[in-house]
This record gives sequence, structure tokens and C-alpha cells, in this order.
Amino acid sequence: MNDESCIEYRPYGQSSSLTVKLRRLLPDRLGWEDLGLGKRCLCVFDRKAEWFALDVQSKLIAEGVEVSSVALEVGLKDLNSAIKIWTAMIETQPAFSVAIGGGTTCDLTGFASSCYRRGIPVVLIPTTLLAMADVCISGKTGVDFGNIKNSLGTIHFPRLSLCVLDALRTLEEAHFRSGLAEIVKVAVTSDVSLFHQLESVTTELGPSYPDLLKLIEASCRLKAIIVEGTPMVRLHSMYGHIVGQAIESFDCGKYRHGDCVSIGMNAEGYMAVKLGLWDRECWMRQLRLLVALGLPITVPEGIISVALIQQMSRDKLATPEHFNMILPSAIGVIRTLEKDSRTPVPHRLARDFLDEFVSLTRDDLAKLSEVGCVDAANQ
Repeated sequence: MNDESCIEYRPYGQSSSLTVKLRRLLPDRLGWEDLGLGKRCLCVFDRKAEWFALDVQSKLIAEGVEVSSVALEVGLKDLNSAIKIWTAMIETQPAFSVAIGGGTTCDLTGFASSCYRRGIPVVLIPTTLLAMADVCISGKTGVDFGNIKNSLGTIHFPRLSLCVLDALRTLEEAHFRSGLAEIVKVAVTSDVSLFHQLESVTTELGPSYPDLLKLIEASCRLKAIIVEGTPMVRLHSMYGHIVGQAIESFDCGKYRHGDCVSIGMNAEGYMAVKLGLWDRECWMRQLRLLVALGLPITVPEGIISVALIQQMSRDKLATPEHFNMILPSAIGVIRTLEKDSRTPVPHRLARDFLDEFVSLTRDDLAKLSEVGCVDAANQ
């Protein structure tokens, strides 16, 4: 049983390589001097992960790092939280920052770090599965503004991401399940063998799953390949996000990101089948996997298709006439035409498909997966 792994990757357009380290337990010595980041840092942590953050900070101090900290009550990912971090930075003048928490904490700290003094290095120590499998590599930072998810943000890659599985032991099951959605997404877009693996171990997946480190490592390696690719390849990460982020924008903070991505994948996969771009059996396999992993698959009650389309029209991949969707053509493959990963779907068609999809209940979808025909939704 391997207790640690290391991934080196160089994002597209970047001159130097970055590192992701995965471990079962926090090491006795973190080795900060090897990074050459300086001797003064600001630790930004989620109060839910305070027990873990205190351990990290004690090790930093033992290695001669001057540590200041700011605790976040993670809820809304808004400018007020970013201002709290900037205020601490102005007061303590850190040479680098350390984010300890989930995706929200990592995004906020990365965003604040990219703006302070036009950019200081950031180290991410994620404490949720979602952040380990996705956020710690993407380089995307942001805050929600104008009732739109991540409408303000930058690309600011972490100098180091340290994923410690022990940090997951106090994670609520619903949050763990939510994180699995990002692993399903990268499997659907990039690796059929990972998809097969997920199908074979659905009932075993949890924080104590023996091969969890290998599973996260596989997801991170695939994510790293996407980040190393061209801007068009990077768009592969948007599968499930046009619908998913629109849902997430309703009552910002109410819906978990991974849950929304799960619903988004189901909805966008449904659209791909209706457009004749994806085999219905592939969509049904994805549907069955999401259900088996305990992830939501239907649009939350109260969100109507008209409102969903309106929110989707604000997405960066939307134009006045089309939604440029990222859609699969097979499990492990994103549909690409002449090196363009975007599939333009006219607003009218998207609205019709979403009208159908929003009206489906979980029981309806379960029946569809058994019957084997998406068109049964219209019967």
C-alpha cells in the first residue's frame, strides 16, 4: 500500500513545473525551505478544518516560518471574504499564503493572493475530496459576484498542492459524495478505464476506501493533462458546468458544487443523446453510476427551465444565439470537431431539452435507465 505519491505538471503557457503531493498522513516535516517562498506566511483556513490547520501551522512554525492566520466561516464565496483575507495580508505582509480547507477556501485564497502585490505564491492544502480531485490543480480562482458563480477571478497556479487523506476523516458524507462528482466528470471526459473502475467499486467508496489515494491520484493526473493542454483542451473541464453552475447560482451557497456538477452532467449528457451525439447506453451508464454513488441527478424543486436558461445565458461559453456546450461522444472522449471542443446548441433547442429534463423525477430517470431509451421521456 503506497502512502504517498507525487505529480509534476507544467500548465499550458507556464515556464516552470508545479507539484502535487498526495499522502495518507501529514508528514512530520513539511520541507518549506525547499520551496524558497520566504519565511513569512498567512494561513487561511476553514473553521471546519481548524483541527487540521492547527497541526499544519505548528509544523510551519517548527520549521522557522513566521505564521499569521485568518479563519473563514465558509459560506458565500464573496468579496467580503476576499476583503478579510486582503486586510490580513496588508497587516502581516506575507511572502506567501497557505490555504487549508475546501474548494471555497482554496479559490478565495488563490484569488486574494493573485491580487495582493500583483501576486504572491500560494500553497493549497485541500481538506475535501472535491478540492483534492480538482481545485488543487486547475489554477482557477474566483469569487461569486452579481449572483453569478465565479464571475470574478484569475488564473493563479499553486506553487504546491499537498493532499493529505487524513484531512478527510471528519468530512461529512454528503460532502465526500459531492467530491466524487468531479472524479466521475474527469473519467467521462478523459479516461474510460477510470470510469470502469468507479463502476466496479461504487459501494465501497468512502474516506476509508483502501485505494482512495490511488483514485485521487488518477483523477489528479488526468486533470494535470487537461491543464497542460491547449485552451480548447482545458474546456473539457466544463462538462456538466454550464447547467451545473447555473443551478449553483440560485441561492448561492445553498447547493454543493459537486452536486450541481452531477446534475449538470446528467442534463448535458441527456442533451448529447437528444442531439444524436452520444450513445444512449453511455448516458445510462453515467446515470447509473451517479445514482450508485449517491449523487443527485435531477434539478432541485422550484428551479424552472426558463430561469435556468436565463442563468445559463450569463455563462462565459454562451453567446446571444448558442450555448457552446462541452459534450461527450463516448465515455472517455469529448466531442471535438476540427480541434474545437465546443458544440453550439441553439437556445431554442437547449430550452426544449431542459423543459423535458426539468420535468423528470428521479423515478422517471430510474425507469429510463432500465428501459434503455431516452425518448421514453416523451411518451
